[in-house]
Amino acid sequence: MMGRSLRPAARVRAAGTIAATLTAFLGGSGASPAPVAAQDGRSWRIESFHADIRVLEDRTIEVTETIRPRFEGRYNGIYRTIPVEYRSGGLRYRLRLSVESVTDEAGNGLRYETDREGDNLEIKVWVPGAVDATRTVRVTYEVTNALRFSDADEGEDGIVEAYDELYWNVTGTEWPVPIDAASATVRLPPAVGGIRAQAFTGGYGSTGEEATVEIAGSQIDVRTDRPLGFREGLTVGVAWDAGIVQRPTAVGLAAMYLFANWPLFLPFLAFGFMYRRWNERGRDPEIGSIEPRYEPPADLTPAEVGVIVDNRADLRDITSTLVDLAVRGHLTIEEEGKGDYTFRRTRSGGDTLAPHESALVTAVFDGRRSRRLSELKDRFYRQLPGLKSQLLRTLIEHGVYSESPTQVAGKYVGLGFFVGIAIFFGGLVARAALPLAPLAIGLAAIFSTLVIVGFGCFMPARTKHGIELLRHVKGFEEFLTRVEADRYKRVITGPEVFEKYLPYAMALGVESQWAGAFADMYREPPDWYRGHALSTFNSHILVNSLSSMSSEAHSTMLSAPRSAGPRNVGGSSFAGGGFSGGGFGGGGGGAF
Repeated sequence: MMGRSLRPAARVRAAGTIAATLTAFLGGSGASPAPVAAQDGRSWRIESFHADIRVLEDRTIEVTETIRPRFEGRYNGIYRTIPVEYRSGGLRYRLRLSVESVTDEAGNGLRYETDREGDNLEIKVWVPGAVDATRTVRVTYEVTNALRFSDADEGEDGIVEAYDELYWNVTGTEWPVPIDAASATVRLPPAVGGIRAQAFTGGYGSTGEEATVEIAGSQIDVRTDRPLGFREGLTVGVAWDAGIVQRPTAVGLAAMYLFANWPLFLPFLAFGFMYRRWNERGRDPEIGSIEPRYEPPADLTPAEVGVIVDNRADLRDITSTLVDLAVRGHLTIEEEGKGDYTFRRTRSGGDTLAPHESALVTAVFDGRRSRRLSELKDRFYRQLPGLKSQLLRTLIEHGVYSESPTQVAGKYVGLGFFVGIAIFFGGLVARAALPLAPLAIGLAAIFSTLVIVGFGCFMPARTKHGIELLRHVKGFEEFLTRVEADRYKRVITGPEVFEKYLPYAMALGVESQWAGAFADMYREPPDWYRGHALSTFNSHILVNSLSSMSSEAHSTMLSAPRSAGPRNVGGSSFAGGGFSGGGFGGGGGGAF
């Protein structure tokens, strides 16, 4: 072998992936050898097989195979199968191969047909005079994506420069007859440098190197040192320094894998479908310009205002309702220390409660006059779905929504998982008839599900009346946020305004800004909140105390016991599998 070796120690790691991929990429099935075809006294063999491979700067390779079969008896012709579908990293890789011509030795065109047979392209050639004679078949084809490109890397002996590589299975290893002589000529662009080459011979997976490699300028000539037996082949590897041959872009590589793994288009189809559906059904009407409003929409509670802004009924809306009920005289909040609070029902406040407010009072007090926040731990979580549903039903009655946002989002979550499951199992069934990579099927199912579920979160749409209310709420939020501006201060008539709109500010998450305008005005603690740190009182202290209460309430109201799921009965207590709480029965209780 002449020229530098393709496998110095520093390059083994960088070339390993390429070699492993392309060995499978362009190898045969590894079937066991078969005898020379012999029926009715007929037989044939290949006297010579030569491939002329030209690498162009646009990374296209032009291949001309000159095959000289020797026929003993009467034959119609030969066929050539070339793999064009491969597995790479769990996905499929499709070789873009186009047949340019099929001729005889004199350049006369021969009749041929091409057809896909599984992962292979089959070229069937009719050879005139294939009777007790040696004939020449010349097949020319072009491949646009057969090169491999390695980036610079740090090897064991230093930096390995980026290089390009042609790793080509010249003959294939699926010929059922011997090949007396096999050879190849690789022609690189004249400007390339750092050329190194090697050749492998033998059956599929063999590492034999019984071939001679000669490098002369930008041309590499390879020839076998012995005849090739049944299902033996010749493979050449040629590498050169990067910089001359045009490399594919990331977009180009992604496109190649997409077209070779067409199920990956399904998430894009799901995106197009969901975008159109969102545009038709999920997009809110235009909100228009927003003007400052000095009070919330009439008859809307803080929780309802909070839902209108983000289309979600969450715990912030529930805790703002507790504060609103306290401001209106329905209950008091007492700070007990160590993160605990007591809620007490009062007789003051004669206004009628909204349905979601009544449901919250029932869930918190459960018929009692007072209740510690800590007593709701591992209990209140059961009430949350019903409270949220009641709040959304109230907004539907107000005409904000035509359908519950939670139900709308839930439908699309269910649709997303249904589509993902259908793609996954449908793809597995389709693999029996179609060339599909399992990884492509799995990715298509996952990303299609994510697209539909993601859009589902934005599908709940407000009505035109809901948009009018949203515009009003946004204007009110503008006032709460910028209340310290001179043009807004005139609206503040006294400290009672602070308490009145504080629950709304909490529902909108702007309570700190709201408190800033009352730091010098709101000096007396309210009668509905009793805390330990209110001796030096102002609006900021109250807001901070309420924020701590809200944080503790969030944690408590969401908490669920570990035993909320089905219990494990366990095995026999005598066989080493017993544990406290195991077996049937059990449970617990409490007092009131």
